[in-house]
Amino acid sequence: MISFGTGHHGFGGGGNTDLMIVIAALGITAALIVPKYIQQTPCNRMKATLQSFDRYQKEYRSRNPLYASQLDISDFKHDPDVEVIVIYAGPEFFVARTSSPGCKNKDGTPRVMTWDSMRGGLQN
Repeated sequence: MISFGTGHHGFGGGGNTDLMIVIAALGITAALIVPKYIQQTPCNRMKATLQSFDRYQKEYRSRNPLYASQLDISDFKHDPDVEVIVIYAGPEFFVARTSSPGCKNKDGTPRVMTWDSMRGGLQN
């Protein structure tokens, strides 16, 4: 904008070159920022917690005869805003649910995500 008022004609490619450089810079910035923002939404944090919990359960199961029950997950480090509940933990599979106060369905009810290791993971 300043170059327009002072008579400067950009970087040699014509008057639109400055504008194209600014648009490209904004696009690159958005490409870097938007994915990080999306990862921080409560629903995505719930999904990430379930994926992390699956890795934790596999490691736990490699050392024990059963998957970890609710009482055994005290050393599982996760987002404090995400509640993890083990529905079932047996020798062959486990089922866990997560919830978070910030993750809601379109009708405003709290959203719950379920991970069933026997059925291949995330069930929602």
